[in-house]
Amino acid sequence: MQSVAVTAVDDAVGEGTDNGIISHSADSRDNDFDDEQISRVIAQIADNDGGGPSLSVTDVSVAEGNSGTRNLTFTVTSPSNSQTVTASWATANGTATAGRDYRAASGNLSFAAGEASRTVAVNISGDVLSEANETVILNLSIPTNATLDDAQAVATITNGDPKPALSVNDVSISEGNSGTKTLNVTMTLSAASNLTVTLNYATANGTASFSSYYNAASVTLT
Repeated sequence: MQSVAVTAVDDAVGEGTDNGIISHSADSRDNDFDDEQISRVIAQIADNDGGGPSLSVTDVSVAEGNSGTRNLTFTVTSPSNSQTVTASWATANGTATAGRDYRAASGNLSFAAGEASRTVAVNISGDVLSEANETVILNLSIPTNATLDDAQAVATITNGDPKPALSVNDVSISEGNSGTKTLNVTMTLSAASNLTVTLNYATANGTASFSSYYNAASVTLT
């Protein structure tokens, strides 16, 4: 019996288990061995670099804008891949709402061997509403030839719209000769807001004095 040594080449690339096929043949002067079949040998080379690449997606932020749409871009990384890597992705609501603040989307990513990163673009909608910053989530799933390291990213849509201004109008009313009348004062916002607006108001004497000419009032208005 003879043995044959085959040397495997070590590297630092995560790539899973590889198979090597060793084919050989025999030659003999003995006619009894002319039809002898020799099976090929399959050698498995076990990876020692962590079992393959891992996918990650990073958090990101983008300014909302006042109109139209713009792209929110997520970056997905797949370091040290020696074979094609794929994964699925899908958006989900954070504090932002699909259909109003952004366009819901899903799809698949494919990394060629050696390709380190791919991007996913999601459309967000601009407006002029004063509102809090909002978030959109991107989830990764169903990887092939890779594992998931960081499978979720949070995108922050920053609001740059100014807070609306409050104003109150001057009014007048006829006093009358008896009883009481209601003096209606209108308070207005300079623009609509997507946030709840509150304010405190209170009456104060001008030339009219409290109790003699009017009933004092102090209220929080929403």
